[in-house]
Amino acid sequence: MKKYSYVAFFIIGITLMTGCTIGQKSKEKVTFVKDQTYGTIDKATYQFTGESAHFYFKTGEVSYQDKEAEINISNFAAKKSTKESATVTISVWFNGKIFYGNPKAIDNKGVYSVKEVSNVLVGDKVTLSQNIKEELNPFALTTKDTFKESMKIEAVYCEDGKCTNETFKLTYVNKKNK
Repeated sequence: MKKYSYVAFFIIGITLMTGCTIGQKSKEKVTFVKDQTYGTIDKATYQFTGESAHFYFKTGEVSYQDKEAEINISNFAAKKSTKESATVTISVWFNGKIFYGNPKAIDNKGVYSVKEVSNVLVGDKVTLSQNIKEELNPFALTTKDTFKESMKIEAVYCEDGKCTNETFKLTYVNKKNK
């Protein structure tokens, strides 16, 4: 019986010394915030946040009103675990067509340092044009019914010469004006 007590005491001691962190990751909470710098969309159809392995954003809004659509994605930040020397490119896609960004980082356009990523702003206001088949702006071809399935946000994260693609997991906060 004493042997089992010592084993149990040893296991509890090891667990306490390691801070009970076995199998746990440090998770930063990403909650929606209204953008104080660039403004917000008055009648947002959807509000959302996004998170990838190294980055997140706190403001995502889209509005579909009559024949106009507006989008705003901002308040990007690097997670605490991200190295300061890393770089990132952010891309937004609709139905597989690029809407924002430079995913291949040609000429280093659209490449941000970890400190600069907070300056990323994705925004547009368009007239919806369902009759134009070859629309140049893929966001203009979305509707409030197809928006969630058609959008994908990616980051290309580069650290010490190695680059990885990260897809943002989107979390929708609410849905208005359906």
